[in-house]
Amino acid sequence: MILIGFEHIPHQELEKVDSIEDISKTKANSTVYFEYNIELLSYCFENSVSSAVKVTNVLQGLYCHNLGVKYIIVEDDIALAVQDIADHYLFDSKILVQIDDQNKIESYAKQHIDGVIDKTLLD
Repeated sequence: MILIGFEHIPHQELEKVDSIEDISKTKANSTVYFEYNIELLSYCFENSVSSAVKVTNVLQGLYCHNLGVKYIIVEDDIALAVQDIADHYLFDSKILVQIDDQNKIESYAKQHIDGVIDKTLLD
């Protein structure tokens, strides 16, 4: 299980972006984070930029996988649906649920979710 943003567990920093211009200002080999945006998604795919994208539905998750997103970030309400599809179709993308309470980690591990990310990293 992937744990991002928790004490004592090293992880690659995510750089929040809102535009293509923001992406061009990020460090080389960084992972950019943004809420689902097909223009940014396409740009990252075409330019081999590592990305983490927050989605609000299954269809957005499918687009993200097909456009090479590293991490698909979801809320609890769609986590199992997106994870089931990712498992069935053997996604390379990893599904992360954003959480604000470390006590939820075990529950998501038992549900076979790929990982969790501390919500404060995404604000």
